[in-house]
Amino acid sequence: PFGHVATCAATSWAPPPPPRPLRSNGDAMIAVRNDDEPRLRALVVSGASLDTRSMVAGYTPLHLAAYKGSVPLTRLLLELGADPNVLADREMCALIVAVVNHAPLEVLELLDQHGAVATPNADGFGLVHAIAETDHAEYLPWAVAHRLDLEARTQHGHTPLHIAAALGAVEALRALLAAGADRTARDGEGRTPREVAISENKTASLAVLDAAP
Repeated sequence: PFGHVATCAATSWAPPPPPRPLRSNGDAMIAVRNDDEPRLRALVVSGASLDTRSMVAGYTPLHLAAYKGSVPLTRLLLELGADPNVLADREMCALIVAVVNHAPLEVLELLDQHGAVATPNADGFGLVHAIAETDHAEYLPWAVAHRLDLEARTQHGHTPLHIAAALGAVEALRALLAAGADRTARDGEGRTPREVAISENKTASLAVLDAAP
């Protein structure tokens, strides 16, 4: 009897559907990792998708190219039809991946030219927040030129200026203040960027904030 019951259990049970699309580190991801442009072209000709999310942070080949800061791969993927607005895990867009990993500005330009949107991630963390967090102030003129919001809020109410002040990212802090970021903005706990800098003991941030007109 036990064997008969076990047989029934094994043949009648069906696994539930997966909660998200299955992922794999496919041929296109391997080609990007290896800087193999001919292989990428051949894969597209054979019908391979360039938008499949991998097992690594849900990155697509385009996310990986942005992570690597590769202008040639980014250009090729976009020319071959990669979707610049597929999001990785935590709703991370390729533009933010490029900024966080200090990609050349041309990578951002290519993404923008092909319709990429600087979508905030699942925590409300946007591209200007990424500039503040990484202290990559050289991207800020691009962000301002593309009318990205200097006062955008994370889920905790932090503006980019709060982020820069909290981390002591003084180059980003100076650039944000020069661009007109609101130094009186209050986060979810009611704190200004200056008060955040005090609570985090960031004397360099305080010096920048106090010196700014």
